Amino acid sequence: MTLTYVSGATTDDVVLVVAVWERVPFDRYPLPPRPDHLAPLKPLAPCEPATQAIYLSSDPGDPSRPVSTTLRRSGAVYLWWQRQAPGILHLSFDGREVATDTAWSYNNAGLVMDSVKDGPTGLVTVAVTPEKVTGGWRLMLTQGPFAECARMDGTGYFNGI
Repeated sequence: MTLTYVSGATTDDVVLVVAVWERVPFDRYPLPPRPDHLAPLKPLAPCEPATQAIYLSSDPGDPSRPVSTTLRRSGAVYLWWQRQAPGILHLSFDGREVATDTAWSYNNAGLVMDSVKDGPTGLVTVAVTPEKVTGGWRLMLTQGPFAECARMDGTGYFNGI
């Protein structure tokens, strides 16, 4: 996305600023140069052992290969995305896209939290389809007690509330 600032009228007490966002297609965004070594993904776990967690990870030999598993879904699912490189990750439940994570840099060793509250319940096929991804990625899906909280080794807790 690009952001344009437009200055407006000012007085001693008020400054008016308008920001306009414009979505830039991923292919047109000027990505930074790839570093010689990508930061490793850190271990990821839910905050509480009672929380159900399912992991999907990229294929080390081909991070652009789609990956899937099944999940017994009973309600809201919290998503914890981790990645090493720019690109787009599409998440689907039973073939219907429910979330997308897009990154434009190589500084993504942290977590991006999202949630899916709608969609099918019961046994669900969960799939991640990478697009323009050239580095490793991991997705932890959590549900149950304290599902909105995750921990990453050495960096503390992340709470999505």
